[in-house]
Order: sequence, then C-alpha cells, then structure tokens
Amino acid sequence: MADEKKITIKNDSLILAKPGITLQEEADNWGILHNPDTDFSFGINPVSVFIWKQLKSKHTIKQLVNKVRENCANVPDEVEADVIFFVEKLLGKGLATQETA
Repeated sequence: MADEKKITIKNDSLILAKPGITLQEEADNWGILHNPDTDFSFGINPVSVFIWKQLKSKHTIKQLVNKVRENCANVPDEVEADVIFFVEKLLGKGLATQETA
C-alpha cells in the first residue's frame, strides 16, 4: 500500500492527474487507478471515475464540483466535501498533483 501523506488543498489550486497513472474501468462503472512506478492500485467508485477523467486537464475544486453537479444524478448537498476528500486522497497517494493558480 502506498504511503499516504496528509494533503491540504490550497484555495484555487489546480488539480491534475499525475502522468503515467492508468485507469482501468470495470463493467459496473467502478475503476482501478494504477501507478506502475510503485505498483500501487486504488479502487474508485463511478463518480470518482468521472472526476478522474476530468483531471486530464487542470481543474479547481469548484470546477470539479460544478462538473459533478452538471453530469451526475442525485448529487448530495455535501458534494464539495466529498470531492475535496477524494482529491486529497489522490494527492496523498501521489496519484495527482496540485499547482497554485
């Protein structure tokens, strides 16, 4: 298991998928992210798969939240906290990067 660092997302940071990380999509819309450099894999749910695909280009948390609201059904009120939690996990596991805008 990859060491996870506690990461805090800075206001207006741009989040981007780390190059080389692959997504294997499953038939049930779940997915597995894999880092071939460390041989670490991380299972993600369908909404997380959607968010991951957005990270092919740089996005702020606010932009990601808006995309989830526009494209996903039954989005809960706490979606921003959920997106932040997922992105912090990605950053902590070295699967994504953040840049100051």
